[in-house]
Amino acid sequence: MKYCYFKGNQRVTHSADDIVFDDVFDICVAGLGTAGSMAAIAAARAGARVVGIEQQNVMGGLATRGCVNTYYYGSRGGLFEEINRTCINLTHRAHYADSAVDNNIQMSISPAVKAFVLEKMAEDASCTLLLGACVTGVYTDDAEETILGISALSKGRMLHIGAKIIIDSTRNSVVCAASGCSFLDGRRWDGRHMMYSKGVCTVSDERPNLDQAAWFKYDFKHLPLNIGRSLVQLSWINDSYFDEYNPEKTSAALLRSNAGIPFALEHYDEKNKIVSLAGAIGTRETPEVETETVYTFDDFARQVPAKDILYYTFAPLDTTSPDPAFEGDDLLDWRLLCRTDCCFSVGIPRGALIPKGKKGLLVASKALGVGHTLSGAVRMKADMEKCGEAAGVLAAQALRENIDVRDTDYVTLRTILSSSGCYDERANRGYDGANVSLAIPPERIVFPTNPDVIKAALADDAQAGKALWVIRNHTCDEQVYPLLPVWFSAAQDGSVFQYNTATALLLTGDRRGAAVFLRELQQLDACSNDALERLIRTVYLLGKAEYGPAVPELEKLLARTASDIKAAGYRIASFTMIAMLRIYLADKTTFADIPAFIASVCDEQRFHLNEIHQRLTAGKI
Repeated sequence: MKYCYFKGNQRVTHSADDIVFDDVFDICVAGLGTAGSMAAIAAARAGARVVGIEQQNVMGGLATRGCVNTYYYGSRGGLFEEINRTCINLTHRAHYADSAVDNNIQMSISPAVKAFVLEKMAEDASCTLLLGACVTGVYTDDAEETILGISALSKGRMLHIGAKIIIDSTRNSVVCAASGCSFLDGRRWDGRHMMYSKGVCTVSDERPNLDQAAWFKYDFKHLPLNIGRSLVQLSWINDSYFDEYNPEKTSAALLRSNAGIPFALEHYDEKNKIVSLAGAIGTRETPEVETETVYTFDDFARQVPAKDILYYTFAPLDTTSPDPAFEGDDLLDWRLLCRTDCCFSVGIPRGALIPKGKKGLLVASKALGVGHTLSGAVRMKADMEKCGEAAGVLAAQALRENIDVRDTDYVTLRTILSSSGCYDERANRGYDGANVSLAIPPERIVFPTNPDVIKAALADDAQAGKALWVIRNHTCDEQVYPLLPVWFSAAQDGSVFQYNTATALLLTGDRRGAAVFLRELQQLDACSNDALERLIRTVYLLGKAEYGPAVPELEKLLARTASDIKAAGYRIASFTMIAMLRIYLADKTTFADIPAFIASVCDEQRFHLNEIHQRLTAGKI
């Protein structure tokens, strides 16, 4: 047996044959947050002997410690709905204030009530809870393939806990990392993941300046008398990216966010109070584990069927990044070219919860195997709760059948998940224009498929995005592709149809229309929002086409905008810089001067130049 742990940023392993486990459980759930709390309860209810380990002093994660009291998108059905109904009943009995209701669905749950209900339900299911404890290492077999247990520090004592299956629901996938699992990459150009957030709940008679913070307003109908007609408002700040394994950077980032709006206002009085401050960081994304099945956004877009679906998610592609130029083409094709940005449902396959090459280990968190881009659409609270339930049920079933989680009978698994509503084929909503909440009925978005409709759409800028999306993904009639060059040749110079058919050709790998984008760039003036988006889209297409003749214009544009402190200027500059890098990478001899030019006009930290250089050197771009 081996013991695996981290010393600083280095993974260390050594023999542990002399270790005797203090106890051996069927299932160990590491992390009792949004997903982990559901995993522990679901597994224990299924008859497994379960231990749950949580670093905080309560279960629930961001729902109880991160001011994420509300539901934002997500798919209906599952164990979490039963828990929320219990919370609502207790709320009324205890005379708590009613919370926000959307379309007759309770959208906000008191964190204190939810923490109590989660712990009560876990204990009722005979789940052993170790709160205020943290995982410090992992025990594996000598080949580091089968996970045998964990070590955890609890109340000043180091515990050695064996388990037949471990479900990693920790925020930073500590069990998977210590076990030697591989992780997927982040954004294409700098490797980063989504910004973290930090929340606060306030009571105020006024709504704050929307330029200062993003706010959700919930007008409570039955507030306590001491609050009266005030508004309870949930606010958060998207502060920065940080490396949690670098304590200095992490501390600096947290201090910076806590010292600014909306956490530190100029004054507080009876009309302006803080109700609660997030005690946990809102980690929107963590590095995704390389799992047996990695289901990506491209897989979804190209209608690759997922195998053994456990549940469906529902959300837009919500990445929150203020600097999208550093993202991959899959996300940018969706955002800049398709321009629909609607919600959609994703079926999460069983294999996305099973770390590749490992036995006795599941992942149930934002680190499930979907890749960076798709993570923005599967991370909502309701969907993470369903993820935890699915993992707990899967683990318990594998133990009952005495086989590996990969080999459990899927029909039986789906039947169990269907009984709670976690799996529901009706939740497969496809592309959906509802775009409001998990309670809104579907508004299916239909994409064109036949040549005549696609041609008409390409001539209409308001409809072109849908046509470009199906062309990109080869989900339209194959007769469209030989027609694209014909349409382009017949298009009037400078027309919308010419621009869009040139874009369509580029999405098939045909660069013949790239000169159209250069002419467009020379004529554009980003004075309005529409013109700004058109400019950024055109710059992106020039980079995607690796069009060398555009370099002089791109250099002028970058020199003019690189020092602009406004958000619009930074967006133009960052997209222009990436376009120039793409042209350089396609022909390093002809455009050898581009890196030096970029370094001369772009700030290293602001434009992530060091990270880009490291990734270029490592061959990751």
